[in-house]
Amino acid sequence: MVKIAQHIASLLYCHDCVILPEFGGFITMYKSAKIDSNSKQAIPPSKNISFNKLLIHNDGLLINELVKKDGLSYKEAEQKVLEYISS
Repeated sequence: MVKIAQHIASLLYCHDCVILPEFGGFITMYKSAKIDSNSKQAIPPSKNISFNKLLIHNDGLLINELVKKDGLSYKEAEQKVLEYISS
């Protein structure tokens, strides 16, 4: 079974944006590491994730990931993503 959410999470580690065609896109914003001088603690780098419903154009990133990792054809992968967003 194809686990779309796991693929999205995996792609967000390496990319700034993952688009679900006809649905919207997840966008990450990198936050640098910093030192809290009051508590003398190091705060590691992180990413904030937001969602933009206007990013609906298929850039192929998610679908190509399904093709590569799950051995699906492009059409099959595209159908799996459309089923996922309609559920």
